[in-house]
Amino acid sequence: LTYCLALAMALLTSCFFLLQSFYHYISKNVTKTSYMSSFEFRLNIVCSCIVVVAFPVIQFLFRDDHARQEAAPEMAFSVVTLIIALLGVRTHFRFKRLLRVALLSLTENTQSVAEKLEYFKDMNLILTVSTFISGFSLGTLCVDGLSPNPVIATNKFASDLLVCNMNFVEFIIWMTLVLIFYPRRS
Repeated sequence: LTYCLALAMALLTSCFFLLQSFYHYISKNVTKTSYMSSFEFRLNIVCSCIVVVAFPVIQFLFRDDHARQEAAPEMAFSVVTLIIALLGVRTHFRFKRLLRVALLSLTENTQSVAEKLEYFKDMNLILTVSTFISGFSLGTLCVDGLSPNPVIATNKFASDLLVCNMNFVEFIIWMTLVLIFYPRRS
């Protein structure tokens, strides 16, 4: 079961890296402008492949230590999730720049382009905030679980609050991903 969880974390983080490449594809098709360099595009694909391998390997490396076997992949997941949240902030500003360019030459055609960019910008903002909250909650739980004297783990309310927070924003993340890949018809 723990390897399945590691694989699930790997696939989710891989989706986040591939989402950056998807935004590049959307930008190319909608605005006909480059969203990121080819190096960034390739780096996202490489990072996506690396995390698919890394999480099960981390799980395997700590197979003899039960506490670290659970906490190490989750800690790595929270760190990668926070990095992805930072990429989301950068993506938000890129969308704002693309939106500004589309609004400068406002015609009937660019109006629909601006609406699509506004939609993806809003979805990215929701995804970024949710990803940050999820990574922070999980990281806090992992750091506390790895410490010699856990404070949060011994307090039922605090641990339940963080777990509920994390699970709720994970639901929001999955719903937002669905809405990004299957956007509303306009």
